[in-house]
Amino acid sequence: KEEALVFYAAGVDFKAPHFVIYVRELLASLYGEAELEKGGLLVTTTLDFDLQQLAERTIKEGAAVNDEKGADNAALAAIDPKTGQILAMVGSRDYFDKEHNGNFNAALALRNPGSSFKPIVYAALFTKGYTPNTILYDVDTDFAPDPAKEYRPKDFDGKYRGPVTIRKALAGSLNIPAVKALYLTSIHTVLDYALQLGYTTLTDSKKYGLSLALGGGGVKLLEHVSAYATLANDGVRQETSALLKVTKPDGTVLREFKESEGVRVFPTNSVRMVTNILSDNDARSYVFGPASPLYLGPRFQVAAKTGTTNEFRDGWTVGYTTTLAAGVWVGNNDNSPMKLGDGGSRAAAPIWNKFMKEALAKKDVPPFPTVEVPLTGKPVLDGNIEGLKKVKIEKISGKLATEYTPKENVEERTFADFHSILHYVDTDNPLGPPPSNPASDPQYPNWEIGVLNWTQKSEDAAKFKKPPEEFDDIHTQANIPVVNILAPTGESIVREDPLLVEVEADSPRGISKVEYYVDGMFRESAGLRPYSRRIYFGTIADGSHTITVKAYDDVGNVKEVSSPIYLSRGINTPAVLPIEAKPQIKFISPQTGDTLLTKNFPIGIEMEVVNSMLVQLINLYYNDSQGNPMVITQTSGAPLERVKFFWNTAPPPGEYTVYVIVVDKGGGSYREEIQITIR
Repeated sequence: KEEALVFYAAGVDFKAPHFVIYVRELLASLYGEAELEKGGLLVTTTLDFDLQQLAERTIKEGAAVNDEKGADNAALAAIDPKTGQILAMVGSRDYFDKEHNGNFNAALALRNPGSSFKPIVYAALFTKGYTPNTILYDVDTDFAPDPAKEYRPKDFDGKYRGPVTIRKALAGSLNIPAVKALYLTSIHTVLDYALQLGYTTLTDSKKYGLSLALGGGGVKLLEHVSAYATLANDGVRQETSALLKVTKPDGTVLREFKESEGVRVFPTNSVRMVTNILSDNDARSYVFGPASPLYLGPRFQVAAKTGTTNEFRDGWTVGYTTTLAAGVWVGNNDNSPMKLGDGGSRAAAPIWNKFMKEALAKKDVPPFPTVEVPLTGKPVLDGNIEGLKKVKIEKISGKLATEYTPKENVEERTFADFHSILHYVDTDNPLGPPPSNPASDPQYPNWEIGVLNWTQKSEDAAKFKKPPEEFDDIHTQANIPVVNILAPTGESIVREDPLLVEVEADSPRGISKVEYYVDGMFRESAGLRPYSRRIYFGTIADGSHTITVKAYDDVGNVKEVSSPIYLSRGINTPAVLPIEAKPQIKFISPQTGDTLLTKNFPIGIEMEVVNSMLVQLINLYYNDSQGNPMVITQTSGAPLERVKFFWNTAPPPGEYTVYVIVVDKGGGSYREEIQITIR
């Protein structure tokens, strides 16, 4: 009695220890301890020992790397989605490592899943008629109905992205839209689906609020992977199984695995929409980058989601192909936090990635089935912001365009009257008519305030601010210029070339330029009084023609008048030049797109002249900021085949049209232009 008792470890080294202990406890619950100790049962399990060894090695190596990240433990579970059979289970970095409490099975421990629970919420949401294109607002929102309290979740980076699709929200793991998704679905609905998926820990609905969407309810890794296996199996759940066969010594079979059709939990397409998002590497790249550990390369289609809990106490990565579902948890057994920033994507995902790549390396993995994203006919559910409308605006004033607004001054802009989805959707019947009184929803004021505050602060929202109510008041009937052709009068017989066109023009805002056309072809322009100009007919044949004059003010109000004439030059008509015998001019330097610096003025302008002997006159212009032609230089007589003019005084910095008008000896005129920038 006085002898002190000292206990020693049994020293037994056995394979897949966490899984074996799990199976032993399972058998004890089925057949009792006595049968287990004395019965001599022959047990065949579902374990794939190659995968188990890979899982143990991957977890051990990954946990060692995570020591630097403040995480001393990791666990992994893998399940066959088609059968529900457990293929691998690792509960810690090393079952026999006393320093790290190795015999603790974290695969069966209760841990908050963080954002890795979001796919369950969205799968439930899709069953109600919402789609991956549905618009939810990622804006600062207080979800607490009681003003004295506050529940204001933040996204991982503290940013607010305004209206986002569910695809973007789930792929980028945005928290605020996920909480809204849970509310639209209802907590009771999500918990009911969780029960059908096999979660045994989410049973008391009174314990949970909207934080459930962000992993606010504890789950077991094995059950969490089983839920993802249901997603991998198109929404059909197979009961999780560790036993293939249990036989007594006398050959009596106590238990034998039989394939089952399973139980459908989610509609097929609801799950496929979730899978399509979780496997969309492009959609999540704005957060995770294009080569994150969630991507297994082009050979495998894989759906995956990370999760990180508050203060970085838990890190998760769970994902699946059509043939394998696996999840990894990392953290500390005592629930102490890891280092800031080292959560699901940085501590768990690399382990998961390595396991999945090696597990599938020699496997034939079929792609995911095709998804059908339904069109509901409701803009907010189909990816369009409600109230979006296009309005024609006068560019200078920013007011509504009218019939008098010149076409070149009109631009089409898009405006929206922003509201949260609760303004358009009845949560009990989202595909039905909009609610007659949206404000009756207890969350409506909170969601609307969040949207309103965003529209007032966001540069993106400013692009869609309410359209103006005032109409363009600078392009009006009263402001249209008055212009008259004094000579030639209508039906005049014209015998001279060039012809003096006498014009008078006026406008309340003044005249900025007058243009002259023959049969719709531009011939000349005047920017200053007097507005009478000589125009050359050149190669235009004798006969009936129309002279048109357009007068513009400084904002583009324009008046156009025309006068018919009969051109009859008779014996005094200059010899008409053949088409092939006409002068041509081409800019050599500068050229379109060039930038000229004011400090380099005067600048030489070089041009090449073809058939220079036919040239009578060369005029070089640029248009000022109002479009008025400004003379750079003028010369008469036949030039050389290569000429150089000097632009002496630089205009203010800006973009300009530089153009040359060449008049040949027969009176024909030719224009060539370039676009330049002056700085």
